[in-house]
Amino acid sequence: MKLLPSAIALGAGLLLAGAAFSASLTEADIERMLNQIDQAAQNHDAEGVGRHLAPQVKITIDMSAVAPQMPTQRLGKAEYLAQLREGWTQVQHYSYQRGNTKITIAPGGQSASASATVRESLKMQGQMLTSVSDETTRVELIKGQPLATEVRATVRSMR
Repeated sequence: MKLLPSAIALGAGLLLAGAAFSASLTEADIERMLNQIDQAAQNHDAEGVGRHLAPQVKITIDMSAVAPQMPTQRLGKAEYLAQLREGWTQVQHYSYQRGNTKITIAPGGQSASASATVRESLKMQGQMLTSVSDETTRVELIKGQPLATEVRATVRSMR
């Protein structure tokens, strides 16, 4: 079912970080950017999400716990943003909640890891779907700008 991966891709990786140009990453910068990305997701703004992705970002969406027949998706930036755009054209009543956020800044402040639990609910083709995912994003300071270079989402439940 092509729509299911698109629906999951709506939120997977929305745990991305970005900020104004700076010399090093801080937890406050990343949390502020996570909130901006959350807002972009609520507004169905794929470009808003995409501003925080490095050109070479690697996005992995593992649905094996809820749909063993679905292969793990490995997406680049263009494919991920295309899935967001496509999915959002088919969704009504979308909600996104990020919780249990943990941010770890690497020594020197040039990279960080952000993890969270994400709960998404949406109505697609008349059917309500709710998923819970564990997401981890690697953020690197590239040319003074924090960008997500890797996003891993593991869908734990879907109903």
